[in-house]
Amino acid sequence: VFHLLVKKNGKLLQKRLVPTLFVPMTGISEKNRNVKPDPANPKIVNGSFEIDANKDGRPDNWHYQRKLTRKTVGSASGSTHISLENDEAGRLAQLLQGLALDGRRVRKIQISVALKYERTALGTKSSEVPAVLVHFFDSNRKSIGVDGIGPIIGSNRRWTRYRKTIIVPRRAREAVIQIGLNGGTGKLEVDDLTLVP
Repeated sequence: VFHLLVKKNGKLLQKRLVPTLFVPMTGISEKNRNVKPDPANPKIVNGSFEIDANKDGRPDNWHYQRKLTRKTVGSASGSTHISLENDEAGRLAQLLQGLALDGRRVRKIQISVALKYERTALGTKSSEVPAVLVHFFDSNRKSIGVDGIGPIIGSNRRWTRYRKTIIVPRRAREAVIQIGLNGGTGKLEVDDLTLVP
């Protein structure tokens, strides 16, 4: 949860900021798009973190990347994984991916991910939890729920597969996958993330 300070009647007040999605592409951009979203068959793109076409050291198709490193040694699957590290409670270490997901057509999803972690801990607020989360949004892009794998607390230095079946809210039309320490601290390594209806 993020807050913005606004001045009202000479006083600074905190205003809660709500997560949102970008407006979808329209016109020529949408027409020229190679892969169109399929809300009846949602999927993660580059969940193995292998693709980095522009060689900038960051996995393609993931957004709002904070405090992460793409590693090419010691992966659970393939040749690449990501590592998120944070030692300051409240600071973001994360990455996000949005996808189309129609709750009228998809009743449940299963997420699966390989994780290992060291000294992971909660942040200073209850929302600052190391986790792999699925945020659901309705047709107006209003947040209507969140579920996922976590909290991921403590240490487990061996790659371990985690799975969870999640009920999709019927009003859901989109989702955002959030991987991270999310304001918590420690080191979280992530590989081979999948989502299947």
